[in-house]
Amino acid sequence: NGTLVSADDFLWASAALVTSDAPKDLDLASELALMAAELGEERGFTVQAEAADKLLVAQARPQRYGTQYIFEPVHQRWKLYPVDPLTSDVERRSMGIPPLAELLQNVEELNDALRKDKDE
Repeated sequence: NGTLVSADDFLWASAALVTSDAPKDLDLASELALMAAELGEERGFTVQAEAADKLLVAQARPQRYGTQYIFEPVHQRWKLYPVDPLTSDVERRSMGIPPLAELLQNVEELNDALRKDKDE
Protein backbone atom coordinates (compact mmCIF):
# COMPACT_ATOMS: atom_id res chain seq x y z
CA ASN A 1 0.00 0.00 0.00
CA GLY A 2 3.05 2.28 -0.16
CA THR A 3 3.25 2.84 3.60
CA LEU A 4 6.72 2.91 5.09
CA VAL A 5 6.77 1.08 8.40
CA SER A 6 10.08 -0.62 9.11
CA ALA A 7 13.63 0.69 9.22
CA ASP A 8 14.26 -1.38 6.10
CA ASP A 9 11.33 0.32 4.31
CA PHE A 10 12.72 3.75 5.13
CA LEU A 11 16.25 2.76 4.13
CA TRP A 12 15.31 1.41 0.69
CA ALA A 13 13.00 4.32 -0.06
CA SER A 14 15.77 6.76 0.83
CA ALA A 15 18.31 4.79 -1.21
CA ALA A 16 16.02 4.96 -4.24
CA LEU A 17 15.50 8.71 -3.85
CA VAL A 18 19.18 9.52 -3.36
CA THR A 19 19.82 8.46 -6.96
CA SER A 20 17.88 11.54 -8.09
CA ASP A 21 19.40 14.94 -8.74
CA ALA A 22 16.21 16.82 -7.82
CA PRO A 23 16.64 18.81 -4.59
CA LYS A 24 13.17 17.86 -3.31
CA ASP A 25 13.98 14.16 -3.80
CA LEU A 26 17.31 14.55 -2.03
CA ASP A 27 15.63 16.38 0.87
CA LEU A 28 13.12 13.54 1.19
CA ALA A 29 15.89 10.95 0.88
CA SER A 30 17.70 12.64 3.75
CA GLU A 31 14.56 12.69 5.90
CA LEU A 32 13.73 9.04 5.21
CA ALA A 33 17.32 7.95 5.79
CA LEU A 34 17.32 9.61 9.21
CA MET A 35 14.04 7.83 10.03
CA ALA A 36 15.68 4.54 9.08
CA ALA A 37 18.60 5.37 11.38
CA GLU A 38 16.26 6.33 14.22
CA LEU A 39 14.54 2.95 13.80
CA GLY A 40 17.89 1.18 14.15
CA GLU A 41 19.17 0.89 10.56
CA GLU A 42 22.68 2.35 10.78
CA ARG A 43 23.06 2.48 6.99
CA GLY A 44 20.50 5.27 7.07
CA PHE A 45 23.26 7.60 8.26
CA THR A 46 25.34 6.80 5.18
CA VAL A 47 22.43 7.45 2.82
CA GLN A 48 21.72 10.72 4.63
CA ALA A 49 25.37 11.76 4.19
CA GLU A 50 25.16 10.99 0.48
CA ALA A 51 21.96 13.03 0.10
CA ALA A 52 23.51 15.97 1.97
CA ASP A 53 26.65 15.84 -0.19
CA LYS A 54 24.67 15.64 -3.43
CA LEU A 55 22.69 18.72 -2.43
CA LEU A 56 25.88 20.65 -1.67
CA VAL A 57 27.49 19.58 -4.95
CA ALA A 58 24.37 20.70 -6.84
CA GLN A 59 24.84 24.12 -5.21
CA ALA A 60 28.53 24.15 -6.28
CA ARG A 61 29.57 24.09 -2.60
CA PRO A 62 32.13 21.76 -0.99
CA GLN A 63 30.60 18.50 0.11
CA ARG A 64 30.66 17.68 3.80
CA TYR A 65 31.43 13.98 4.00
CA GLY A 66 33.15 13.02 0.74
CA THR A 67 30.64 10.72 -0.93
CA GLN A 68 30.73 12.38 -4.36
CA TYR A 69 33.34 11.75 -7.04
CA ILE A 70 33.44 13.44 -10.43
CA PHE A 71 35.00 12.42 -13.71
CA GLU A 72 37.20 14.96 -15.50
CA PRO A 73 36.87 14.15 -19.21
CA VAL A 74 39.78 16.41 -20.22
CA HIS A 75 42.21 14.56 -17.95
CA GLN A 76 40.38 11.23 -18.26
CA ARG A 77 40.43 10.68 -14.51
CA TRP A 78 38.27 10.63 -11.41
CA LYS A 79 38.62 13.02 -8.52
CA LEU A 80 36.93 13.55 -5.20
CA TYR A 81 34.64 16.56 -5.40
CA PRO A 82 36.01 19.25 -3.00
CA VAL A 83 35.36 18.44 0.65
CA ASP A 84 34.74 20.94 3.44
CA PRO A 85 37.98 20.91 5.47
CA LEU A 86 36.02 21.54 8.69
CA THR A 87 34.44 18.08 8.58
CA SER A 88 36.47 15.65 10.67
CA ASP A 89 37.07 11.96 10.16
CA VAL A 90 35.18 11.43 13.44
CA GLU A 91 32.10 13.03 11.85
CA ARG A 92 32.57 10.90 8.75
CA ARG A 93 32.87 7.74 10.83
CA SER A 94 29.65 8.61 12.70
CA MET A 95 27.87 8.62 9.32
CA GLY A 96 29.45 5.38 8.12
CA ILE A 97 31.85 7.18 5.76
CA PRO A 98 35.57 6.24 5.65
CA PRO A 99 38.30 8.73 6.66
CA LEU A 100 39.37 11.31 4.07
CA ALA A 101 42.67 9.53 3.40
CA GLU A 102 40.77 6.37 2.45
CA LEU A 103 38.42 8.34 0.20
CA LEU A 104 41.43 9.79 -1.60
CA GLN A 105 42.93 6.31 -1.91
CA ASN A 106 39.64 5.12 -3.45
CA VAL A 107 40.07 7.79 -6.16
CA GLU A 108 43.55 6.48 -6.94
CA GLU A 109 42.19 2.94 -7.20
CA LEU A 110 39.47 4.13 -9.58
CA ASN A 111 42.09 5.84 -11.73
CA ASP A 112 44.39 2.80 -11.63
CA ALA A 113 41.51 0.62 -12.86
CA LEU A 114 40.77 3.15 -15.58
CA ARG A 115 44.40 3.07 -16.75
CA LYS A 116 44.40 -0.73 -16.80
CA ASP A 117 41.25 -0.75 -18.92
CA LYS A 118 42.89 1.62 -21.41
CA ASP A 119 46.02 -0.54 -21.60
CA GLU A 120 44.06 -3.71 -22.43
